[in-house]
Amino acid sequence: MKIVPFRSRVLIRPDMPEEQTASGLFIGRVLDSPTHSGEVLAVGAGRVLPNGRTLPMELLPGDRVLYQRAPAQAVTPPERSTRSDDVLIDEGDVIAVLLSPR
Repeated sequence: MKIVPFRSRVLIRPDMPEEQTASGLFIGRVLDSPTHSGEVLAVGAGRVLPNGRTLPMELLPGDRVLYQRAPAQAVTPPERSTRSDDVLIDEGDVIAVLLSPR
C-alpha cells in the first residue's frame, strides 16, 4: 500500500541533517525552525475550482522544496513498522522550489 495525496496535497520527505559534536557524537536537527526543506514524493491531482475544473499541481515528484512546518501533518505509510518523518501538506504551504546550481 502507498500513500496517494488527495487533491492539492503534497507528500514530502523532510531533510534531516545531523550535526556532529566536537567529541564525535551525531545529534539530529532540532525542529525549532519555522521552515524546512525536503523532497516531494507524491502529489495529488490538483485544486478543484468553484466551476468544477481542476487546477493541476505545479510541483512534481522529485522536486526539492522549502515549506512551512506549522501546517505539516506527519504520516507513516501502512507498510512501515517504524515511525516515518514524511509529511503531508497543502501545495499552498510550499514556499519555494529549490533549484540546483547549473
